[in-house]
Amino acid sequence: MSLIAEIKRRKVFRVSAAYAVVAWGLAQVADLVLENTAAPSWVMQVILLVLALGFPLAVILAWAFEVTPEGVRRTERLDAGTAPPALGAQDRLLIALLIIVIAVASYQVVQVGRSDGSQTVAQEPAGEGEGASAAEAATLSGPPDASIAVLPFADMSPSGDQGYFSDGIAEEILNVLAAIEGLKVASRTSSFLLRDQGQPIPAIAESLGVAHVLEGSVRKSGERIRITAQLIEAGRDAHLWSETYDRELNADNLFAIQDEIASAIVRALDQELQLSLDEDIVVAPSTGNLDAYEIYLQAREMFRDRSDLPEAFRLFERAVELDPGFARAWEGMAAVGAVIEDWGFVDRPYSEMAATAANRALDLDPGLSMPWAVRSQLETLERPIDFAEAERLIDRALEADPNNATALLWRSIHHLHLGFFDRALADQDRCLEIDPAYENCRRFKALTLLLNGQTEDALTYFLAGVENGFVTNRAFSFIRPLLDRGDKALAMAIMAAGELSVEQQHALLEFHRTGRPVANVLEIVEGSERYAKYHAMTLLNLGAYALAAEAQPMTESTLIYWDSTLPGLRNSEAFKRILRRFGVPTYWRKHGFPPQCRPIVSESGEDDFECD
Repeated sequence: MSLIAEIKRRKVFRVSAAYAVVAWGLAQVADLVLENTAAPSWVMQVILLVLALGFPLAVILAWAFEVTPEGVRRTERLDAGTAPPALGAQDRLLIALLIIVIAVASYQVVQVGRSDGSQTVAQEPAGEGEGASAAEAATLSGPPDASIAVLPFADMSPSGDQGYFSDGIAEEILNVLAAIEGLKVASRTSSFLLRDQGQPIPAIAESLGVAHVLEGSVRKSGERIRITAQLIEAGRDAHLWSETYDRELNADNLFAIQDEIASAIVRALDQELQLSLDEDIVVAPSTGNLDAYEIYLQAREMFRDRSDLPEAFRLFERAVELDPGFARAWEGMAAVGAVIEDWGFVDRPYSEMAATAANRALDLDPGLSMPWAVRSQLETLERPIDFAEAERLIDRALEADPNNATALLWRSIHHLHLGFFDRALADQDRCLEIDPAYENCRRFKALTLLLNGQTEDALTYFLAGVENGFVTNRAFSFIRPLLDRGDKALAMAIMAAGELSVEQQHALLEFHRTGRPVANVLEIVEGSERYAKYHAMTLLNLGAYALAAEAQPMTESTLIYWDSTLPGLRNSEAFKRILRRFGVPTYWRKHGFPPQCRPIVSESGEDDFECD
């Protein structure tokens, strides 16, 4: 009997085919399960190795043994001249399954080959309604290799009260890495949002869309500092580099450590990915005064959290007193001064001080971005506003740092005041692309959609912010849409969070129920404190509706009057007066009107305008 015939008789073909089919099925299931549990890649490699080693063992056992009704026994030799058994139904089924497995596996190999880095045919992004969006496609293809997130460093100080310091060190390293061309760095807000959530590194990297993660700790004790950092490749959950720096605590050492960590990260990525990144990293000390630097970090953290803006301003003042040449402290002082009055603090001439601080910061370091953005904001305090100059200054800020998300947000608000909703949305989308966790960008995108008549989309973005804990800012504009949709409980909760009086809440609910403002609406608005008055005017446009008839605009905001839900408001005399006071029509006539507005000639022959 030939060897082939003997192999058939001993059912080696049948066992081999069955093993291949079952092993392939197990590999597919394992791949699916491990991918969705963020297991390290070595687990799948071990499974494939075990399955591969099991194949020759299965062939040997099939040759030597057979399964009979009496149990497993050695295969007997066949007498000469006896014909081998013909293929049965089970054999034919296994062969068919094996052919299918080979075909599917071949197809997968071809697809992987097409999607790897050797692909040379560019694929055009799908248009509207044509398959996955560009963002979805990026998610499916995985994060770029040259990408990293810097997590907040753990505070290991004995007293546990140096969180602002450890966070500041991590952010400084993040800023250095973000300046490296060709390296994608997740935003500070998005990375720091994951603090203490207990997620494994692969899950963190996936949520941030990066391939690498830097984590570390800071221990500050007396005159010594110890900084530990480690770079992790998320896909394999493997450490590429780690180091501990134990130094005397002074400003020079702090900046030198930041330099060393950033350079080590670039070298590690270069060695693994051959990215040709620039390794020549020099972190110039921004101050030689350690006390000024620590105060600066503390003030910056308070400003970011908006926890105590007057104290943050005072801390920045103290930092520049200790080191008058500390440009970034002047920059921080300018940033706080530019927004603090909007938060209701008017106890000092913050705007004037912000202008001085911004100018001083640019004198010390013309390459800074934020002082230009601050100067743009300060332009909007004048009446009428020179919107063209404000735009020039904010554009200058974005030239200095195209990833300045706050500058993008502020420019979007300029567009919003001018009625250019499409431009505002473009800047807000870019802001969220840079920093997906920037909730104020999300809130202003919701507001822009609302003013543009896209109510359901607006509520989607608004509720996403509420779910993330961002509730009160500009929230009053959404009470009326929430009531329209039947979400009275949430609307009432927002009123309570905004500390509205019972009288104000009653007036708002009555206005929604009847469509008419209560008789004493103007008294309710005028009787409010300055900050509450602004919100009362914004809330459901209650005051604006009444004032439209009075033709006496009382609020220093154009945003109320852009609301498209109140019939006739955009062509009321109140609307036109507030826009003229702000200088909006002057800008339009020089630079063009938004799509919903157009110039007209009034009955008196004067230049006028109308809006849909």
